Amino acid sequence: MKSKKKAELILHMAQLYWPYAFYGGRQFDNRNTQKMMEEMSFEEMRDFGFNARGINWEHYIVDVHIPGLRRHVMRERLV
Repeated sequence: MKSKKKAELILHMAQLYWPYAFYGGRQFDNRNTQKMMEEMSFEEMRDFGFNARGINWEHYIVDVHIPGLRRHVMRERLV
């Protein structure tokens, strides 16, 4: 990747993920997803097969999502 294009990508990613990376409280909120699930019928819950209460959002963002972006979008080798 050319230097200018890589710098633009890094700037874009930094702006996009700034709230996750620099928010000191690191509060991850899934209340809207929980509310949606509470309004689903039994059949919808069965068919959808998803429980947001079991997700560790901090782990997902920090240990899964961001490393995946670095590896697949920014094409970095992770040590």
